Amino acid sequence: CAPGPRAMTTSCNPAAALPAALAAGFLPSVDTQDSVDEKPVCLFYDLAAWRAGLRSCDAAFGKGFLHALAIKSNPVLSMVKMAVEEGFGVEAASMGEVKIALAAGCPKEKIVLDSPVKTIGELKFALSNGIHINCDNASELERVAKIGSSFPGIVGLRINPCSGSGEIAALSVSTPDSKFGFCLQDDASEEEAVALY
Repeated sequence: CAPGPRAMTTSCNPAAALPAALAAGFLPSVDTQDSVDEKPVCLFYDLAAWRAGLRSCDAAFGKGFLHALAIKSNPVLSMVKMAVEEGFGVEAASMGEVKIALAAGCPKEKIVLDSPVKTIGELKFALSNGIHINCDNASELERVAKIGSSFPGIVGLRINPCSGSGEIAALSVSTPDSKFGFCLQDDASEEEAVALY
């Protein structure tokens, strides 16, 4: 792996990438704080393994699904473009992430806006541009209904199974008080979700 301006896109031995970057002076020494201030921190990706992971996910679920990469997992534009080239859609949690998806060339119908707090302007933008929206609650569905149904965007209802909190309660999103999705706790809540939708 020869370090250089295009080293990130060069096919090379992943185990050799870090030593080569260190030897070429691309990375700071870990000996002093000053070196961290002077040189940036780098991330190295094995692009073949990354693409293989995408393809494995696609194969596991098969056709009939919109496979979407969450931009929050990796907002590097060139990586998002690779996912789009592999046929993936993009899951965006903000309008900034929607703009990254558009810049990556993702077709609008393969973008899913999943933000738990969407403004009227964001909802209008998504609906008028054919971007999928997953609504998180009844009030959001009501806002979408007020905007109208003549837009080409698709609207879904985000379901939260409310299976309980994990080891880190502050980061748990499957609890009844979560802002993420409509909580299904029993048959009555399932009937309510169907009626709302």
